[in-house]
Amino acid sequence: MRLMRINLDLNSFRNIFFVRAGYNYSKTGDVSSIWHHYTLGAGINTEALIGLKVTFDYAYVPVTYFTANHLFNLKVGF
Repeated sequence: MRLMRINLDLNSFRNIFFVRAGYNYSKTGDVSSIWHHYTLGAGINTEALIGLKVTFDYAYVPVTYFTANHLFNLKVGF
């Protein structure tokens, strides 16, 4: 299986807010993969706002056989 990804990331001033969009494409022979869809995401980095090294990230990834995948990520630095 060969997977091709096209992504676009946009960061705001001082990397506080960010958004991303992408497209995953996979083709195996004549049958398309379940990952043949767009992706969306957004996040916030609180270090520049309140001084805590905490990043929250959200991604939306639709797939063929299910409604969608909602991915949440919380990163804490020390």
